[in-house]
Amino acid sequence: MVSGISRNNAYLNSVNSVALESDKALPKTIEQKSSAPITQSDSFEKSASIAQAPANDPLRPATVKAKNASLMVKACYDVEIASSFNVAGTYPTSASEMKQYVEKLPLTKEQKEAALAAFMALASDEAAKGAFFTALNGPAFAVASPAAQSAFLAMSKFYPNDVSIKNMGNLGNLKWFSALSGADQERATKMIGLLSAEVWKGEVTNYSAYSYVTLKSLMNDEIKLAFSDNTALVDTDKDNATVTVNRPRIAAGLQEDNDAFLETLVLKALPINVPFIPLAKSGQSGQQATNAIATLQNSPEFTALERSVRLAYIDVIISISDDGPAINELAKLVATDSFKSLSADMQKALLDSFADGMSLRMLDNMGRLINAEWFGAADAEYQHKALELVSQLAISLNNAEYEEQLSRQYALDRLLDGDLALNFGAFATDIELTGALLNVNEDLSATAAGQSVILQKVPELILSLDVLPAPQPASLEELQQNALFKSLPKVNRNQILQNIKKSKESEALSGAVLHLLASEKVGKLAGADKKNLLAVCAGSDSNGIQNMIAIFSAEAAYSPKETTLFLAAAAASKNKSAMASEMRNLLAAPAFAKAAPDVREALLAQSKNFPNAASVKSLRQLASATWFRNMDLADKQRAAKSIAYLAEVGGGAPGSAQETLINNTIARLLSDSIPLSFVDIEDDFGGITIGYAVPGQNGISINRALIPAGNGVFPKKNNYARRAALDTIPHEVSHQVNDDHNVPDYRYFQAEYRAWYVGWVAEHGKPPTRQAAFERCVDLINLYPNIHEALFDKPEERVKMVAFMNQMLGLKDPHPETRDEILSFLGKNVKNGKSESPVPDPSLGHDMDN
Repeated sequence: MVSGISRNNAYLNSVNSVALESDKALPKTIEQKSSAPITQSDSFEKSASIAQAPANDPLRPATVKAKNASLMVKACYDVEIASSFNVAGTYPTSASEMKQYVEKLPLTKEQKEAALAAFMALASDEAAKGAFFTALNGPAFAVASPAAQSAFLAMSKFYPNDVSIKNMGNLGNLKWFSALSGADQERATKMIGLLSAEVWKGEVTNYSAYSYVTLKSLMNDEIKLAFSDNTALVDTDKDNATVTVNRPRIAAGLQEDNDAFLETLVLKALPINVPFIPLAKSGQSGQQATNAIATLQNSPEFTALERSVRLAYIDVIISISDDGPAINELAKLVATDSFKSLSADMQKALLDSFADGMSLRMLDNMGRLINAEWFGAADAEYQHKALELVSQLAISLNNAEYEEQLSRQYALDRLLDGDLALNFGAFATDIELTGALLNVNEDLSATAAGQSVILQKVPELILSLDVLPAPQPASLEELQQNALFKSLPKVNRNQILQNIKKSKESEALSGAVLHLLASEKVGKLAGADKKNLLAVCAGSDSNGIQNMIAIFSAEAAYSPKETTLFLAAAAASKNKSAMASEMRNLLAAPAFAKAAPDVREALLAQSKNFPNAASVKSLRQLASATWFRNMDLADKQRAAKSIAYLAEVGGGAPGSAQETLINNTIARLLSDSIPLSFVDIEDDFGGITIGYAVPGQNGISINRALIPAGNGVFPKKNNYARRAALDTIPHEVSHQVNDDHNVPDYRYFQAEYRAWYVGWVAEHGKPPTRQAAFERCVDLINLYPNIHEALFDKPEERVKMVAFMNQMLGLKDPHPETRDEILSFLGKNVKNGKSESPVPDPSLGHDMDN
């Protein structure tokens, strides 16, 4: 079953890429007389506010160079002038100077008069003047048509604020604007000026947030504005991302329109229709985002935020569109006291960090960051760097290889759960580690080297704090003469001695055994527990025993039940050294240490039920997953069973497509990019629904009745339970990874075939047969209305579907057209039915590995 969710990252990126002239577009006379560009040497708070605003954001005020000082401007139009840039000689300051200035420009007489009138209207608004001269001397104005140039100059008088002037001046760069006639360019300029002025006011109304999103969408060419004589007031064409406005309703010409109807059209009708058009291309309605924005605008907590923070908040909501759970969790984060205590700069930086990789785990990690004691005590510069480091690590979890995810999430847990603090000092080859103090590169993600530090060096350094103890080596004779060793049962002594004699590191192994047996905690073990520990000693190398030493040397206390479980798991494993290492990692993980006792027991019970390193690795990461922590105990037990079972099957097929597929599936689930849940699903017409992708959410739901709660074993012999873990979960992840949409066409037919194929390989470890594949295709046609419609009612789709199924039938390519012919085709026998089925159509670019 296909998910209704798809993130539109392309839209998110484009929303932040609105064309805008930079400082380099200033008049040459200004450039020549400027000597103090904005640099990072200014106070961190002010320079960071500029750095956080995309250089091409339509709401980012101009940064104009001055002769003796820098202009500091906050993002999203909260203007703070560090010092006036109205320095004599930077640009005209009087009507006479302006008149002399415009005479030198290649403009018509009427345009020169309009430029002078606009200059006078700007009065003492230095930001508006700076934007005006930047636009006047910029490439967008130079390439604009004469009508567009005249419209900009005339409308600058009527909308004398720098947001309107900046955006009107940039229209010449936009494809949709260049395609308009001269009169329609005048209409469009007027509309953009009015829309920008509304945003510039900063008033929070029922439409202002939509006005902001509309403005960004238009100014980055994501949505096209058009005019027609025969349209309704505002018509939208989602397929072509076009909004068409009734031409007669907006007068052309260069006069000011004091028309209340124009304001209604531009500030209400247009914003309601425009914001979510791009999302429709990826099957998203934007309804969740629409509802969230509408709710926010009436919220006192939202209106209390600074404008830059409000707009950053809206950008994040738009970026995740229909992801209801993420939108809800974001709202909870913004409502916390920890978020409210941050500076506006820090609040915006935090929200901006979500733009590159929103997920529930990302939200959880960033929420824990702002709650960390060391973070709250830090100054602004330190906080910004810490946020950058943590956000980069958190974002990387969505795409990292499984092993990298484990180390990075462990590093995050150590940092965010309070047992480590960050010290940002100079990065050197001899990185200084003193207790829990960690030095990291000051450059962070600004360079490739900084990225490497964040994604590789930081996790390595944090993991290196947990170095294994190094027991003194001992000879076999020393071990045999040791009183503690002599006190062991003879059968255990012989097993351990035989293991040491076979080893190539006999002295290291002898010394490790002696060190372990001398532990006070080991001496207090019950009989069955000690027997299991001795079994580990008899089957491990020195590294495995050192890991057991680390477990018993740790300050953490384990209950008798927990001790029994982890020792039984280690003893039952075929690879006891690897298992000891993974058990130590699980027990030391902050998420495990902070979990409730019954949750710890649930994780350790499945370690015992699935005594292999792959399962325990997954259980460790499961403990950190946000969706897991939010479950009740019974569902946590179901999740632990399912994940451990899935990991065991994948771990048992090293180097195979099955292993790759299962590991990637687990990584998707445990990185929180695709959450797992358990729900009550009623039987449907006597059949059982195993699970499905959650409509309107980016997650998977499994029928709770199929997997029992409790700490017992996974019911492997139950076909429905086995399919839920090994087939349904990878199947639904495949839909989400490939961004599938339930529409009546060949692509969707292939999407369902591919998801089924992926689930089959995950469960059986090999591709399906031709017979099974053809039967599945027939099922898809019978059970999925859109696939049925594509075959029976759309000839162009039917041709492709029939051609694909012919590969399974082994027949020449027939062309059934009537309903009876199609039904006859579907009833044909498969030739060589036991041979391997065709892979999903490669031309569609399927991701077969999740």
